[in-house]
Amino acid sequence: MAKRFVWLYMLMLCLTGCGTTPNPNAAQHQETVTIKRVEQEPVTERKEVDRVYVRLSNSENVERFFAFLERYQVGEADQIEIQHFTIEGDPIITTLNYDGKQIFFTYDDSQDRYGAQEKGVRQEVCKEIVHQEEDGKTSYYVTNCSDDAGGKKYFLIHVPSKS
Repeated sequence: MAKRFVWLYMLMLCLTGCGTTPNPNAAQHQETVTIKRVEQEPVTERKEVDRVYVRLSNSENVERFFAFLERYQVGEADQIEIQHFTIEGDPIITTLNYDGKQIFFTYDDSQDRYGAQEKGVRQEVCKEIVHQEEDGKTSYYVTNCSDDAGGKKYFLIHVPSKS
């Protein structure tokens, strides 16, 4: 009988040892997680700007730049964004917004982590796009801009020259 009592006592000890007791300080250590739902605005009002990507090894969507040039030459409004990438992969963004009369030129190198200290967003109003042939490539620039002091021009893109 003593053996049974010892076994019963051991069994009760094991069962009560595995249980949990409420901790009065537990409420202080609980964290509340709140999930906030963010409503997105409808996309119908946004106008997507066509982009040309210029990397060290290649360029993408360059035909969109030529379509912009054609519209510029006939006086038709258009907008384009040219994204150049640094060696480190940081974007330098040039935006051209042509209203049929003048070109609103925006140059943004604010995301260039290793660029000059005077980086940021610069804007000019320009009147002309010109090109220059050299070393097997054609370089395009905007000129005749609002800060034009001595024929300053802003680089847009290099493309291989047509042979």
